[in-house]
Amino acid sequence: PVRWYYEGRNERHIQVIKPHLIKNMRSTETYFKSKLDLYFKRKHMELIKSRLEPMRVKREDKHYCRYKSADDVRRKFAEGTPLSASVIEVANSMHTVIAFGGVNAMRVVTVSHDISESSPEICGMPCAACRLGQSSYGVSREDMKRWSVSQCLLLPRKLKGVAFNQEYAFVYSDWDVLDKTNSKGEALL
Repeated sequence: PVRWYYEGRNERHIQVIKPHLIKNMRSTETYFKSKLDLYFKRKHMELIKSRLEPMRVKREDKHYCRYKSADDVRRKFAEGTPLSASVIEVANSMHTVIAFGGVNAMRVVTVSHDISESSPEICGMPCAACRLGQSSYGVSREDMKRWSVSQCLLLPRKLKGVAFNQEYAFVYSDWDVLDKTNSKGEALL
């Protein structure tokens, strides 16, 4: 039993899991099983995150994701990969943009979306028919920081056996979604 290792000379074998065992060691087997399951899930998510991080360049202090190139963004958009985007306000107009490029040569491409009353849904979130802008625009880090209103995640609607037709659900950083009136609102669960 694990409790024999909790304090003693064999403690080194459970040092990784010990902080997660917050109750006393006289707990039931189901408690230990649930804690080990939780520990496994956390480690699995850390592994997935560590494998995905090299694929994108993220500015932690700016809170937006910057992809490597326009071709990378277009390929991911066409494949139906979840994308990170920013909502910016320029001249009293809101735009959803995806940033790419280097630190000193950052560019953005706009994402236009059209949503109707008959739009399909994913888990209560309406999916908008999206298009990437044909051209990209150079923007400085300072402008991006100043214009940025919020961040959002574009989640693709992909069905087995059906070709992907660029339909995405928008989830904003405050957990609101793009609703059927083309504005931020709560998910209809």
